[in-house]
Amino acid sequence: MPVQKRSLNILDLLAVVVELRELVGSILDKAYRMGESLLLRFRKGPEKYFVIANSHRFGLTSYILEHGAEGVSPLRKFIEGSRLGGIELLNFDRVVKLTLDEGYLVVELLEPWNAVYVGGDGLIKWVLRSYRGKDRVVNVGLEYKPPPQSFVNPIGNINDIMTALRNYDTVGRAIARGLGLGGEVANEVCARASIDCSSPVNSVDINSILSVVNQLINTINNGFLEPTIYYSSGLPITVTPIKFLSIKYDEVRQFRKFNEAVDEYFHEVEIREESQRRLVSVTGEIAKLEKSIDELMINIENFRRGSEELRTKAEVLLNWKYVIEELLGVLRNYWSSYKDEFQELIKGMEYQGIKVKGFIPRNKVVTLDIGGITVSLPLNADVGDVINELFNRAKELERKAKSAEEAMNKLRERIEELKLESERLSASVRESSVRVIYGAREWFERFRWFITTGGKLVIAGRDATQNEIIVRNYLKPWDLFVHADIPGAAAVVMKLRGPNEEVSEEDLLEATRYAASYSRAWVMGLSVLDVFYV
Repeated sequence: MPVQKRSLNILDLLAVVVELRELVGSILDKAYRMGESLLLRFRKGPEKYFVIANSHRFGLTSYILEHGAEGVSPLRKFIEGSRLGGIELLNFDRVVKLTLDEGYLVVELLEPWNAVYVGGDGLIKWVLRSYRGKDRVVNVGLEYKPPPQSFVNPIGNINDIMTALRNYDTVGRAIARGLGLGGEVANEVCARASIDCSSPVNSVDINSILSVVNQLINTINNGFLEPTIYYSSGLPITVTPIKFLSIKYDEVRQFRKFNEAVDEYFHEVEIREESQRRLVSVTGEIAKLEKSIDELMINIENFRRGSEELRTKAEVLLNWKYVIEELLGVLRNYWSSYKDEFQELIKGMEYQGIKVKGFIPRNKVVTLDIGGITVSLPLNADVGDVINELFNRAKELERKAKSAEEAMNKLRERIEELKLESERLSASVRESSVRVIYGAREWFERFRWFITTGGKLVIAGRDATQNEIIVRNYLKPWDLFVHADIPGAAAVVMKLRGPNEEVSEEDLLEATRYAASYSRAWVMGLSVLDVFYV
């Protein structure tokens, strides 16, 4: 699978800014911290617009945390009520400047990402995080200095551009690093110019490269966008403001606005990141349990193999018991009479099909080969006792194998519990945000809704989060709650003026049909579905 895009490049930001110029003249009235993101709320007429900034992106968002967003009081006192006078890229870098009444807010999508409010005197009044680097210091009270650039502006002086690009060995590096456009754009420029990115810089016409770069920039600047998310193996891999020729994909999804595409793409990225962050302890425990299971599986295999070997030896001794006892009697006689010559006497000895393979004088243990099975017995052993001991040891190993298997099954059950917990955590991350529907004029237009023939308002949740909001915040004791009898169905509520308002059979039928329509019944191919109301 291709590497997933993790942050916006300069052309992406240019497209975002071009679209956000529609907000010029709006009022910036709130600033929030939402997890690791900064959230700005603009008002333009009756509409509210939310702009998000974090390490991945800057742009309009429709995903707002239902709970957990915190106000940024130090910043609010400088910006609340300010009118947005302009929005632009600073020095054609990944730095966005929002001009306000008495200063400007800067969002730096560099590493580490930052947000800075600068007053009319050029001094920093607020900073998201103080920063000290080798080239600059960013802190309250200091003059704001933009991040130093290691590349040349692609729309700057042509001679400076030519000089800078010749310092790189390949065309790809020259575009990505020399012009600061990044690898994705470099690949696209090469594709459109029919040039191999690995070609030496001095082997190509730089003017043809710059022509393609300027064409891309002008296309975006003029708002001729084709916002696209690209998917590979079912997962989103990147998002671009215009259709790229260089990206390999399985399918694409196109959007009306680039801000919408960016929001959809990075919302999924951020959900996965937040889920992984919350699941660190769970995944860590699962990894430990899986390691324990692997160890138990090895132990179980060893226990069973050992038990089988012991049982085989015991059964062989049992079948040959009387012959072995006779042989041991012969060997004991040899030992008592010919200790010094004993080893030579028994060497290669065979007695009624039993071969004597060796003898250890120190322990007086004789090793026998009985039908290919090797058994060691003390010279003075009681064969019956040895057989019992072998069977008992085999049973003990079987008991250990069974105990280990039971422990392993419990660990597997725990892993399944943890996986369910991880699914719940992941779902809670996704459901913790509320979808803002831009352009809504009535409170209910954020939900699914319709008006019945009898003039009754019916609302339904678009997802699990909205279902919960409807039930918790909008369902009154006299309203009708309608729900299809199938998992995952929408919460449907018919709003009534009071407990005495009558509902016609036709209105009720329309609401129940609506509930059935917004359920999984259609996807599952069901032709009949029960719907209840209370």
